[in-house]
Amino acid sequence: MSASERRTAHRFILSVPLQLQLIQAPSLAARELKTMNISTRGVYFATDLPLCQGQLVQVLLQMPKEISGNVVNERRFTGRVAHVDSNEFANGMSGVGVQFLRYGEIAVQLHEQEQENSEARSIQQGLLPKAIPQFPGYEIASAWQSARVVGGDYFDVLPFDSNALGLCIADVAGKGFSAALLMSNLQAAVRGLAAPSLPPNELCLRLNALLHRNMEGDRFVTFFYAQLDGPARRLSYANAGHSPPIVLHRDGSHHRLKEGGGVLGVFSDQTFASGIIRLQPGDRLILFTDGVTEAGNPGKEEFGEQRLLELLEAHRSSTPAEIKNRILGALADFNRSNWHDDVTLLILAVS
Repeated sequence: MSASERRTAHRFILSVPLQLQLIQAPSLAARELKTMNISTRGVYFATDLPLCQGQLVQVLLQMPKEISGNVVNERRFTGRVAHVDSNEFANGMSGVGVQFLRYGEIAVQLHEQEQENSEARSIQQGLLPKAIPQFPGYEIASAWQSARVVGGDYFDVLPFDSNALGLCIADVAGKGFSAALLMSNLQAAVRGLAAPSLPPNELCLRLNALLHRNMEGDRFVTFFYAQLDGPARRLSYANAGHSPPIVLHRDGSHHRLKEGGGVLGVFSDQTFASGIIRLQPGDRLILFTDGVTEAGNPGKEEFGEQRLLELLEAHRSSTPAEIKNRILGALADFNRSNWHDDVTLLILAVS
């Protein structure tokens, strides 16, 4: 800010309703925001959202009459974080200064970027199942939450016929647009190849060959795929380096689905095994990505598999939708709604 701009900047000490959105990660939301100081050039506030200098944000302020000359009026400003005073306030909150951008060219570019991000997120959401097909004798629920505008998590439910169903979940290494592009390629390949006649380990073999040809060396995909024979309650599966899904039984015991092989896309000569498990009435099958177990709190402690297992055991008789909501609620409490990784869940209950 120039000397002349400093002289003309009007400063106010007051608290007004404030909302904050990160340009690059709009899914992140602060639990607490308190406006401390507003000027015609920027705003200073306290927040529990981790921000860094130079970050682009959008600030929505309810401007009172004393500032805008009107009655209460919502105004949105795009700005850049000028400084962060870490843990300046109680409860781990930081003081953050945001300087508004007032240059038309930058504002146009940001607006175009926001439109592109919004369109990309809509396209990716359109690739995921819009409605989960239900299956006689079973109940299924899902959740997908990207840490950024788009992400690399993928899940699908593939109804083959009245007796057979395909279930899959995957996590592309990395975040953002590059991971999302690979995710879309993986989804197209799975839907093109998956069939009741193709065993899970054979599907993994074909996907691995395809991804190995098309991906760069530092990329890989963890993947789990299962075929469910509904009337027989028979689940055949292959796990390609993914977090082992959990089969939770009515008595509170559980089984992990580990049979398979390594991650997809790294080695051309990868081999995979198939596993088989018989589901029992009352069982719950929980598929999840590592964004669940690796969710971190402000103390950098991970949520972990033990917390997940304890939560599942406590709610083992709940419906899939209830279990999904319990997990998401526990994660939001643990990480204070600061999502640093994509989170995906696919839960099946046996009637």
